[in-house]
Amino acid sequence: MARPDLLQNPDNYYLAILSICLYIGFANSQHPKLPKMEVSREQLIKDLEENTQQMVEFLQSFEDAEKLSGKPGPEKWSVLETLEHLTKTDYAIGILMQAPVVKSERSPTKKSEMIITGLTRRAMAVESPKNLEPVGRFSNREEGIAMLQKVRKTITDALLDKDLDGVLEVFSHPFFGSLSPIEWAQFSVAHTQRHKKQMDETIAALSEA
Repeated sequence: MARPDLLQNPDNYYLAILSICLYIGFANSQHPKLPKMEVSREQLIKDLEENTQQMVEFLQSFEDAEKLSGKPGPEKWSVLETLEHLTKTDYAIGILMQAPVVKSERSPTKKSEMIITGLTRRAMAVESPKNLEPVGRFSNREEGIAMLQKVRKTITDALLDKDLDGVLEVFSHPFFGSLSPIEWAQFSVAHTQRHKKQMDETIAALSEA
């Protein structure tokens, strides 16, 4: 698979993953402690696959495909640009999933609720890291859908035989330490749900113009 622009060299790769960690921490640092969540490998993969299919169906639902390239304002992202941001993020997560898992006494879902709650709330705007911003990579929805399915498969394939009882210590979260493979996968789903709402807002704004 061709590597996205932000991952052309190791320095950019490390920066990309760190940016994702900072993004999560900014969104969740003020949330209270929440109970642990239990999730099976099968359910996690199912959630990712269903989330991917929902996004595909959304993108395919528009008869006027040009609307996906429209921007409601000069500083706003189009739907295709938002999709590019999602695929850049998920590709970085897919690479992180290849790192070895380190055994830990803590539950691999201890931080799941904080991640899910923090990312799916859109009450507070969160600025994307510059290296995860879109650069106009997709000229049509077919390109975006193909890349989304490809990067998501990388994540689900890793989960099939990944040891989930541990954490990925390649990068330490600046607020609550290392995340587990489960938590990174849940981040992927919640992050997509967050930006699906952004896409809905974009389409609504274009329809009103």
